Amino acid sequence: AATPAAAQSGPPAQPQEMPRPTHRQPAGYVAVSTSEVAVAGAQTHAVASATPASGFGFAGLKSFNVGRRWPNTVALVPLGVLLIFLTSWALMAKHPGVGGGADGGSCAADHGLQQSVVLPDGVLVRFVGHRGSAATHPENSIAAVREGADAVGFVEFDLALTKDNQVVLMHDDTVDRTTNGTGVVCQLEYKGYLDSLELKRPAADGEESDDLNTTSQPKAGEVGVPLFGDVLAALKGNLPTMILDIKPCDSCEGCDNFPKLIANEIDKANVPAKQMIMTSTDQALLQRIRPLLPNVHMMPVLGFSQTSLSKMMSELEPFDDVNAESKLVLRRRDFVREVGASTAPIDGEKRQVYVWTVNEEQIVQRLFCLHVYNIITDKPRAMAAALATWTKAGN
Repeated sequence: AATPAAAQSGPPAQPQEMPRPTHRQPAGYVAVSTSEVAVAGAQTHAVASATPASGFGFAGLKSFNVGRRWPNTVALVPLGVLLIFLTSWALMAKHPGVGGGADGGSCAADHGLQQSVVLPDGVLVRFVGHRGSAATHPENSIAAVREGADAVGFVEFDLALTKDNQVVLMHDDTVDRTTNGTGVVCQLEYKGYLDSLELKRPAADGEESDDLNTTSQPKAGEVGVPLFGDVLAALKGNLPTMILDIKPCDSCEGCDNFPKLIANEIDKANVPAKQMIMTSTDQALLQRIRPLLPNVHMMPVLGFSQTSLSKMMSELEPFDDVNAESKLVLRRRDFVREVGASTAPIDGEKRQVYVWTVNEEQIVQRLFCLHVYNIITDKPRAMAAALATWTKAGN
């Protein structure tokens, strides 16, 4: 919603300390290696029996060669050129992440058309559980955050302000979509109303659900609207790296105090700065939080509508990292370089790019080709298992 040295066979090596506080070494990552894939933070390795990917996803990364021999005949040269052009066009239309074009993809540019499109042995891929694990548990619930922490050790969730100045986990301005209640979050009191609501189970196939609870079996009380402090307490002893998405609060009466309330909960729980990243669509809000948490990385949210490079760079200048919509990154094939971010999977000093929200293996493959290795997903366990299966198979 994630932050390690190249992985070798066996458990991941302990990263070196950076000269400045950094989130670059999260507790959870997937080490992409043909010898072993470890999910640090989880207690077990991804099972080899996971269902292999289908289509042009992880399992389809074996090779992508488009070269072809043509007879050395002058008369056939124009025909050969035409057929090569048509073949390339058809491939890019089917898989727009491969080759050039406005819809992104730089595999061909980076590796050459005759190269196999594979990740180097040892590249570290970080999956971040979006709203905890929104595809499998009620989003922004303690149960969802616990699942994301157990699966990959790296989670993202949203923080919002209530009328009685409580910090809760909630993405929308209202509670209508995700709970059995109604109303604007910052016009509702937590005690006596929000604390009595239940969160709806995850939607199936993109359709909203009116059913409550979850198909899994979380502990009692873990599928209601939680307080930020209660989430931190529930995760004590297994605290993941966290991306905290701070929701705008301009329309809330207590907005001026919102940054302080967040910082207070973090201080009470003794959360290390390197295990947090603050993000928001409200850059002014991030700037207000920074003095309270000076060692925590801040990153603005960039959406698909962002088209001006100069405007984008001016907005990024005060911040450490980038939280970008996947469509924006795929459209600008050189996005990582444009924003001055690291093109290496691990770089303790340079800006990192996190991309949301990616639930298809084919899109993950396209992002790898664009040097993006921090993937925010609704299904962290399944994505990590799919990648583990692919690498264990030697593909």
